[in-house]
Amino acid sequence: MKRWPTVLGALALGGVTLAGCGNEPEMPDTSKTVPVLPELYERRDLDHWVGLPTDASAEEKTAQAFALASLEKEPIRAAPILLRLLQDDDPSVRLAAVIAAGRLAPPSERLATVLTGFLASDDEPLRRHAREAVGALGEAAVDALGEALGDERLRVRWGALSALARVGAPAEHLVDAVAQRARESGDETERRQARLTLARLGVRGAAACAQWLASDSAAERDEAARALAFSGPHGVGPLLAMVEEADEVPAALAAGVIQEIAARGAMGDTVPRAVTVLIAALEREGPVRFNAADALLAIGAPARAALEARKATADEDLQQILEMLLSEED
Repeated sequence: MKRWPTVLGALALGGVTLAGCGNEPEMPDTSKTVPVLPELYERRDLDHWVGLPTDASAEEKTAQAFALASLEKEPIRAAPILLRLLQDDDPSVRLAAVIAAGRLAPPSERLATVLTGFLASDDEPLRRHAREAVGALGEAAVDALGEALGDERLRVRWGALSALARVGAPAEHLVDAVAQRARESGDETERRQARLTLARLGVRGAAACAQWLASDSAAERDEAARALAFSGPHGVGPLLAMVEEADEVPAALAAGVIQEIAARGAMGDTVPRAVTVLIAALEREGPVRFNAADALLAIGAPARAALEARKATADEDLQQILEMLLSEED
């Protein structure tokens, strides 16, 4: 089978996950303690753990947090217990409670506030699990994370940005605040994480992130493309608008990212418009044409009828391109 040439420039989109794209600012690393649930406790039932006395040993309370995460069927019922454990004097208990909160993800704004407070911790494992946990709480965490974006400490703002990427579209109203960090932060790591976070914040966030496809910086263009490749249907509309623009570099990048989204089966209901725009892009020269062709191939069968229809009115050069695409699909 023939292989259509792909022109993605410096893009290396495969195998990238948003959560790992931004490197956390270097901070002092202290405790590496990770609690382990003893088998003795693992065998006890949920009622035992819900009713565990508040004066239990640190080992029992550590096990309580993990047991709740494993056994609890109604996460909101565990929230008061987790809140108490998060304030325990023992660091192993606190870490276990943070991890359990991320696994249970009870929709508790109070829990989100406490977890966000751990973003300032000197304990790297605690800080890391806290941002994962608060992000897992979804909409319940939005207010706490929005407030954390204005914190004077870099590690807190960076952690809030990372967590908001996990929250996604429910935090779309924070797009302006995140975009401001992306433009104005004096720290490149924070600017990068802010751009990556934007791609996950609904349609408005994806549109804001897509603006960096036209950046003068090749690194920023590549970074925005990597992030948008995981934006799903929310990112397709802004990317299609980029494909329709005259500037070849952002148009070609946008078409390449759409190909990645299509390859993941994440186009949603954007396919009809995408097919129309991408077929029109086949009439352009160079990378825009090549990447539009790859995107149409990734869309597959839903694009075929439109490709066949366009053949009827295409000039000779475009007919050849359309025939190649249709033969690739075969």
